Amino acid sequence: MWIVTMPTLLRTVAILVLALPAACNASPPRPPRVAEGDGVVITTAEMQARIDALTPADRARVGSPEARRALLDSWILFDLMAREAERAGMRADGDSGEAGKKRMVQKFVVSRFHDPEGPRTIPDADARAYYEEHRDTYFQPVKTRLAHIVLECPEGSPRRPARATEAARLRERIVRDRASDPDPFRSAMEDITRARDPETQAIFLGLVSQDHLGDFLPPTVAQAAWDLGPEAPSPVLSSPRGFHLLQNYGGQPALHRTLEQARGEIQTILYQARMAEAYRQWTAQLREKAHVRIDEAALARVRVDPGSPPTLTPVGPAGR
Repeated sequence: MWIVTMPTLLRTVAILVLALPAACNASPPRPPRVAEGDGVVITTAEMQARIDALTPADRARVGSPEARRALLDSWILFDLMAREAERAGMRADGDSGEAGKKRMVQKFVVSRFHDPEGPRTIPDADARAYYEEHRDTYFQPVKTRLAHIVLECPEGSPRRPARATEAARLRERIVRDRASDPDPFRSAMEDITRARDPETQAIFLGLVSQDHLGDFLPPTVAQAAWDLGPEAPSPVLSSPRGFHLLQNYGGQPALHRTLEQARGEIQTILYQARMAEAYRQWTAQLREKAHVRIDEAALARVRVDPGSPPTLTPVGPAGR
């Protein structure tokens, strides 16, 4: 029979008493974190919950590791801006939840970057420099919109006479069909496209200036195309490449806006660029001062299921 003596009992009690403070003072294990810094803590579980709460469409957009990292960066930045707003004395109005926090951050950012003068603060010298650098935006020549059919047949080919006859018949068809077809040239182009003949091409050139017509057409054809009116297709035009038909679909008059006419638009562009750069620098400083660290291994453990619905609290007797 095992008898517990008093000395043994006292020693056992002493050991338990000595171990008691350590057991009582032991803190629970720290949950794994994907990001932490000065004023920022996002645990793996919290990020997983945030992703699970996204709509299926939004979850599908964060399926890649790069997209999840970008999403985490945006959450970190939002938390840092919220902390700055609170330091500035702002509070979430009415709603202490996420919606109220978002409104608080929006108001804070607007107040920080608001300038009553706005674009008018852009110096005239900056506006003029932008204008000169982007002259093509404010000075544009007359342009014409052309459609082009070419029957390929290089100069010297014995097939040239037959291809010339084919081009003439195609033009006759286009002219004849004008009585019944509102756009017979386009119809002919569609037929050519469907036929998939590599030696016959149909191309819409779009708006082209006279100086750039030579990029698409042989010189003699380019000049005839520029002089072409919108009433009828061109005659059959010959070049070393083959035989050409063109249709004029109108154009665009010359554009000439002076600096005075464009000043307001330019100032707005430059002001928006200035504000975007100021915002970029500010957010970079927030992250730098917070010394935010991201645990890439913890982030990799976050999973995205595009098809799973958000986790909901049960409603009814079973959830009470």
